[in-house]
Amino acid sequence: MHLLLIRHAETGHNRDSRVQGQADIPLSDLGMRQAAALGAYLQHESFTTIIASPLARALATAQAVARYHDVPVSVEPDLMEMHVGDMEGLSTVEMRDRFPEFLAEWVTERGPALEMPGGESLIQVQQRVWAVVERLHQRDRDARVALISHNFVLSALLTRALDMPLHEFRRFRLSVSGVSTLRLRPERTVLVRLNDTCHLRAAGLPSTDPWAARAPRT
Repeated sequence: MHLLLIRHAETGHNRDSRVQGQADIPLSDLGMRQAAALGAYLQHESFTTIIASPLARALATAQAVARYHDVPVSVEPDLMEMHVGDMEGLSTVEMRDRFPEFLAEWVTERGPALEMPGGESLIQVQQRVWAVVERLHQRDRDARVALISHNFVLSALLTRALDMPLHEFRRFRLSVSGVSTLRLRPERTVLVRLNDTCHLRAAGLPSTDPWAARAPRT
């Protein structure tokens, strides 16, 4: 199976460096332009399936991709971003002020097993997203899939696909509107590309996520 992993384009929360979980935040004006550039970039790809998180930011990004393909967008609830609970919408400063003890543990190897205050754990996210991948693979081992989702979801998926410890998800930096590609084969999974944002640079659009510069190592 050929699997394109696409992080949704920018939202106002991305721009303002606020924690963004399952709140249904739409794309910003810049995000709409990023999604359009992404769709144009992928217009010559061949997809049998386009599948997305039900959150508006992922759906709008998926629709920008589907515009060039005669493939409907399928919605999969298990591709929704991590439930971040009480951290939803907080700035980096507010998060550090309110949850210093949690964050101190979150950045350790135990972090993925910890449930967000009022939310879920990264292990739980990985279990639900990998179940989606297995269903797609069982349905059609030769499928060419565009999967549009979120930062934590895609990071958890990548670590599982590459047999990495989940706490090493911090080794990935997945930009908004970034594209990564996996080839799932019986003998091994191959990472073909990681966080490709050349379509943004070609369109003269920012290719970095403001959150990455300001957030704790999450």
